[in-house]
Amino acid sequence: PTSQSTKAEVYQHPSWRAAGYLSTITLDMQGNVYAIPAPLISMLYNKTEKLNTVYQIDAKTGEMGEWISLPFYGQPGVNNPYGLLGIAYDCLQQIMAVASVAGSDRYNERGAIYLVDVQTKKIMDTIRQTDAMGLAFALDEKGNKRLYFGKTRSGELHSVQIAANGKWIRKSKRKELTLEGYGPRGDDKARKIKFNGNQMVVSGTAFNYNLQASSEKPETVYTFIWLSKEKKWGLNQYQ
Repeated sequence: PTSQSTKAEVYQHPSWRAAGYLSTITLDMQGNVYAIPAPLISMLYNKTEKLNTVYQIDAKTGEMGEWISLPFYGQPGVNNPYGLLGIAYDCLQQIMAVASVAGSDRYNERGAIYLVDVQTKKIMDTIRQTDAMGLAFALDEKGNKRLYFGKTRSGELHSVQIAANGKWIRKSKRKELTLEGYGPRGDDKARKIKFNGNQMVVSGTAFNYNLQASSEKPETVYTFIWLSKEKKWGLNQYQ
């Protein structure tokens, strides 16, 4: 734009349409935007073979292109059309966590959470047989870095510690809390997680592995507070 350009409220580079519908985004230290595809209502605009692909919008040019294609451990199908559902970036180690539920079905949890080195685009580690959605990096009560993630088959929210070499410390995995029984529906899943001091703010919504209009998926925002004496999260409010 120039000083004479008409001010626009919405801008969309033509390349942004290449991946079909997009879902969650995250940004790195240079301002590059990373987005994951997610079908909405139908598979018309989203290619099945690209549902495990992370896209990057270049901070300088504004153009979007494929950044990394993560391996499938199961192919999306009629009963589960989804691939990637969660993404988060850690600026300290410059690593990215990406979650996929590709190939999972009613009886089998075939999803994975990948840890990717952003500078080299190398997959550092993978947790298999885990279907996750909301992802967030944060320091726990002892100052250890953890990835917090919401399960897609229940309202549970878990976390696992990350080592200095960018790999999972699997024995550190633990359940943090559950959304089950809370809110107007009682069966919400953690779609988004963010931290504010000693508070964890979780956006909960229904998720049943089927395509459904976003207008039919009302969200409830839950605020949890870390109770240092009890060493657990306590629900403060939801709305």
